[in-house]
Amino acid sequence: MNKRISVLRRAINRQKLTGTYEEIAAALNARPLVDNPVPQGMVTKWPQLLDALGLLTDAERAKLRDVPSWFVTMVINALGAQDAAALTAHVGLLADWQIIGNPTARKLRNLLSETQPDATWSAQVPGKSWADENWRGRVTEQDVQAAMNRRQESGDAE
Repeated sequence: MNKRISVLRRAINRQKLTGTYEEIAAALNARPLVDNPVPQGMVTKWPQLLDALGLLTDAERAKLRDVPSWFVTMVINALGAQDAAALTAHVGLLADWQIIGNPTARKLRNLLSETQPDATWSAQVPGKSWADENWRGRVTEQDVQAAMNRRQESGDAE
């Protein structure tokens, strides 16, 4: 008897799998959820524009009219690309140009450096299936049929 089919037959018997060949193959290929081995990371917390503007004094907000349009375009592009390094550099330029004061620049840099737990992280991830651990590739309906037919031929009920 083919050793692979024998291994599959024993797995079907041990796990007491029943149903159609397709259902049994699906059970052997199923990837159970396991605890994520990678801890949840932190990602940049992107501030809203109104949050940033709220840190400016009235006098600083009035000076924003003096900012060249090419600079505004650069800031908008950096916001769209979520480029914290560029935005931090832009804050530095605003301070150098005396559009904002150093205390406001510090607050804006702090706002840009805030982090939050990664919302895309999952506490559980798909683990390895029986097929991943014991079979080369996916178990097919034909594999199950061959194993089930061997079991019937030999009268096994392991």
